[in-house]
Amino acid sequence: MLGSLQNLARRTVRALLARRTPGRTIAGGLAATLLLAGVAFVAGKGIASAGFSTHAGTAWLGTTPRGSVTLVDATSGRPSAEIVLPGTAGHRLQISQDGDTILVYDPSTGVLTKIDSGRLTAGPARATVPGVRLVAGAKAAYLVDYGAGTAQRIDLATLENVGPVIRVPGHLGTAGVDGQGTLWVPRSDDGMAVPVTSNGLGTPVDVQGRGSSMAVSIVGGRPVVVDGTKGRVSVLTATGVAWSAALPGAGSGAALLAPSAQDKGRLPLVDKAGGRLFVVDTDAHKVRAVRLDTGGGHDLGAPAMNGDRVYVPDQTTGSVLVYSTSRNTWEPSFPVSGKAGPIDTLPQNDAVYFNDTESSHAVMVGADGTPRPVRKFTPAQPGAKKSPSPAGPVLPGSTPSVPAIRPSVPGSGPSGPVTRRTPGPGVPSRPYGKSTSPGIPTTPSDTPTDGTSTPTPPTTPTPTPPTTPTTQPTTPAPEPPGAPTGVDAAPQPGGSIRVSWTPPSGAPKNISYTVSYTDGGDSSGSVQTTSTVLTVDATRLVFLRTYTFSVTAHTDGGDSPAATAKARSGGDGKSFTVDVSKTTTDPVNPCTDLPNCRATMRQDPTHDSAATGEAPQGSTVVGYCHKDGQSIGDDDGVRSTQWVLIESGGKRGYVSTLWLGGANAYQSVWPCP
Repeated sequence: MLGSLQNLARRTVRALLARRTPGRTIAGGLAATLLLAGVAFVAGKGIASAGFSTHAGTAWLGTTPRGSVTLVDATSGRPSAEIVLPGTAGHRLQISQDGDTILVYDPSTGVLTKIDSGRLTAGPARATVPGVRLVAGAKAAYLVDYGAGTAQRIDLATLENVGPVIRVPGHLGTAGVDGQGTLWVPRSDDGMAVPVTSNGLGTPVDVQGRGSSMAVSIVGGRPVVVDGTKGRVSVLTATGVAWSAALPGAGSGAALLAPSAQDKGRLPLVDKAGGRLFVVDTDAHKVRAVRLDTGGGHDLGAPAMNGDRVYVPDQTTGSVLVYSTSRNTWEPSFPVSGKAGPIDTLPQNDAVYFNDTESSHAVMVGADGTPRPVRKFTPAQPGAKKSPSPAGPVLPGSTPSVPAIRPSVPGSGPSGPVTRRTPGPGVPSRPYGKSTSPGIPTTPSDTPTDGTSTPTPPTTPTPTPPTTPTTQPTTPAPEPPGAPTGVDAAPQPGGSIRVSWTPPSGAPKNISYTVSYTDGGDSSGSVQTTSTVLTVDATRLVFLRTYTFSVTAHTDGGDSPAATAKARSGGDGKSFTVDVSKTTTDPVNPCTDLPNCRATMRQDPTHDSAATGEAPQGSTVVGYCHKDGQSIGDDDGVRSTQWVLIESGGKRGYVSTLWLGGANAYQSVWPCP
């Protein structure tokens, strides 16, 4: 019976998810916030898709203290499932949602987890370095390290790398992914917006933003650069700027707040310093400016637009400001938490969710502009045990349905104080037992109506037979789980390592794992997950070092023994035969005496870098990866820019692919990180 109910619940959730129009949504205030010099951009909160009824749809919302994400149903205002991610309690999570593709990123630990929306469990995970940002769109997702100037596209299904790491040098602003899956990165060094795909860098577009603080918002699938220093917006195409406009009154040093994406052609912006709301219509090429008077000093969040209304979270008051573009007026605000604290904004289909990340509270606003309360979980009462609530949470203003508690009656049960239930709203309080209130009839007694007293005949007490003490059954303490089985560590392109395993026999649903890794020296770490697949990113590892991975299971009964596997970052490489017979004309490494010729290994893929060793003609070497470098030619006129990192005689260095079998020899190894 229980299995049937669980299957029914899963089918219901899948049906709700399937009804949504696909549209990438991202929530996670702190996780998606980047403070830039002169301008603060809160990257945002998603792409809303048209064609959906007001009350239909679902959304995944995070709760910081619990380290969890909850699937909530807009129709009932109740949770459908809550997934607790170990090691994330107290961390503000970034959630990316596109149909059944749900990604949860913890910037504090660098762990990215995919939610299995069919099973309502945590799916594959990968570990990156803390501080890397997840930038996702409807067709692609990237891990962007703004400090290091790198971008790595990842597969939305497996979370594995797609193509090599792309380097984008310079001072970078907040990036965005357009409707075609291209990552657009603004760069203040030269005022360009740089397009990035898994194939590399595209042709930069000049947005006249040299020295400016910039961010990219995706509006109707198109990239729009917001320049906070100059107070301008620029709509981009693959070949240039389609339209640009100034923001009236937004001068240098404006504190602009911009959502990462909007589904229609209008982009709302908030100038905190200037006290203005801007609505940029990228289709009609118009900009509307409206005074925003909060009294000053309020912590506002990135605005979101749904229908003809703009919503601005006020994290100082725990409420949301509402501006109607059709009526050109501010409407009454509504509370989310009612107190100071972070609010995440999540446009999802024809609705916007405002999530109090610190509590169970959230609010959904549909196309009609009516706020509706949503609960992510039922808060536990003081001293009460946490337990599942089949009926779901109680919405504000409603009366909870609580089973009646019968009073203890002498002779009918255990003696002791009577437990009373606090009456709900509008319910008069009345003590349990016989009433002594005027006007309420009492139970008939043996007292005659003439006022005389009839003595009660004495009774002989009935002896109570002795009872045999019974031993109450006790629940045995849970036992620790067995060790995970089938642990496998597999090197991946770029230096990352994928670790997978099978849960121990009889594993409960609340099992979690710790994956620890070490090279036996100065490189080590650990990651917590509920998944059975974890990719440890190359940024956590030292390339070409061998690591031991230990997987430990955790349940209420304790910890399991560790199961281990080993793998080398970058893999074990491929064998190559050195052939420098056609380098007699090479100006740096000429071969004039073939039996004694050598291939000189270099520190970098260029003849100008320092020599690190030599590989003799005809010897077998191990090649690990290839890298683009200086163009080299052989005696036949064949040229190549590809160099291979090899190992020979205990030393490593780069040699041209031409000396290892030809122009295409490098293709048998992965790109270097």
